[in-house]
Amino acid sequence: DITCKAEPATVTSISFRDGLTIVLNSSTSCDNPNPYTVQMRILQGKVYMGKDMTPVASVTEIPRSTLPASGTGSIHTIVTVKPSGDMFGSLLGFIFMGQVPIYMENKMQLVIDISFFFGKFSLKKEVHKHCGLNVQML
Repeated sequence: DITCKAEPATVTSISFRDGLTIVLNSSTSCDNPNPYTVQMRILQGKVYMGKDMTPVASVTEIPRSTLPASGTGSIHTIVTVKPSGDMFGSLLGFIFMGQVPIYMENKMQLVIDISFFFGKFSLKKEVHKHCGLNVQML
């Protein structure tokens, strides 16, 4: 199985044009133990907060990432956060109530290329990944 570890996100820019916009640069390192290379391209990504699933961020730029065979690669994403009134309501719940659920949706395309002595085999698959977690202030 491919295992990944998310690195801390960094703030790339903050703008007040058309409301507050925060741009984050996110990077994830992945170990690919397989004997074949995996290319990954995220087609769409969204982040929601709170029980009402308030939209809080979207993935706006995702360069194609390559996880080399029996090696390590990185997946880089640019995430844009445009805070809304509903988002601030979820944040207040986070501050005063302890835990707030965060939900993430990713739609990605995986490309696997396997070379044999007699030719090359390529497989493309679209994958929908949904995950969530509870965040709590300490």
